[in-house]
Amino acid sequence: MFTEIPVEPDAETAREWAIEELSKSRYQEHGPSWLERLWNWVTEQLGHLFSLDLGGSMVVALVIIAVLVGLLILAVRLTVGPVRRAYRARRTHSVFEDDTRSSSEMREAANAAAQRGDFSLAVLERYRAIIRSLEERDLISDRPGVTADEAARETGTRFPDVLDKMTSAAELFDGVRYGHDVATREDDGSLRRLDSTLASRSLLSLAKP
Repeated sequence: MFTEIPVEPDAETAREWAIEELSKSRYQEHGPSWLERLWNWVTEQLGHLFSLDLGGSMVVALVIIAVLVGLLILAVRLTVGPVRRAYRARRTHSVFEDDTRSSSEMREAANAAAQRGDFSLAVLERYRAIIRSLEERDLISDRPGVTADEAARETGTRFPDVLDKMTSAAELFDGVRYGHDVATREDDGSLRRLDSTLASRSLLSLAKP
């Protein structure tokens, strides 16, 4: 549902990251940054390169281009590394934070959001309802600060046949909550079915001696 930032960017990806990074307002407000100056220098050198007569030596041209692109990729990695770490850190936040509502209240909020067509909010509330419901039935541990991924893994340990669906649901939750993805009606329907499945499993577990 959402896309991780590539760990090893190629030249085209590096160029796109550089353009996106340099378009941010903080660079416009405080003047050219070192990355913007490097980008300008690289493009200037490439311009000079293509204007030179290298006597038909493509090898020399390719070596120079490779060095310049390598410098640009290195600069982007130095810049994007902290961004990537910050993105991963955001995904360690709790599913509930300070939310003390019951699973029924969360489920009602999910239904109301879906009726309004706000499926992103609906899937967030519905995933929270799923996890809170499992906690209320003591099927998974009630741990403050539990993340979407942790809750999915614990649920999968208890019910192995739904591990893949729980993992996908956790990725959807994180993508919408932290990755700015937009959920669809189909996403909400998938979580509805998962909620119904786990609710029935909960009842069966409670019925066992």
